[in-house]
Amino acid sequence: MGTVFKCVADSALNPTDMADQCHQCARTNVPLYDYLGTVLNPALAADPKLAEEYPDVYFLCATCINSGNVARSSTETVQDTIPRFSADEKAAWDDFNRLPGLQSDWPLCCGTFTEFVGIPATMDDLLQVQKDYRYWDAGPAEPFRNFAEEGEPEYLGEISKFCCKRCGVRYYTDDFT
Repeated sequence: MGTVFKCVADSALNPTDMADQCHQCARTNVPLYDYLGTVLNPALAADPKLAEEYPDVYFLCATCINSGNVARSSTETVQDTIPRFSADEKAAWDDFNRLPGLQSDWPLCCGTFTEFVGIPATMDDLLQVQKDYRYWDAGPAEPFRNFAEEGEPEYLGEISKFCCKRCGVRYYTDDFT
């Protein structure tokens, strides 16, 4: 389990270099993460007036993502999966809003979000993932690409690896672009 984010292994974290200031607390010199969302209570932001007028945020520090004062804007990929696979919908939505913007389709297992553990490092790693992990596309599914036959994807980052923190089942997603 990650120490920075509950559902992201620390080894899988990849701070952005696209910004140098958190859009909520305005801190600099802290790792920032992609986060497409909205400030819920502008009074808690570094500049409440600005946050009220422009509540959208794009880059946040871990403290602000974990604060519960932001909500992710893109919920389409989990609108159906949270009710189907979570043990506690309210807790699952809270957890979802505390995920950095790494992956849009995030597997759930044993009633909770799985932990993002990274992307394949090499084509051999990808082939092993496709053999050993279960495919997830808004739920357990059959993969639509066979990399052993089709070859390497344009970018290995299209594939995300996850592990259930309770039962150890491993999943992968294919964010084909």
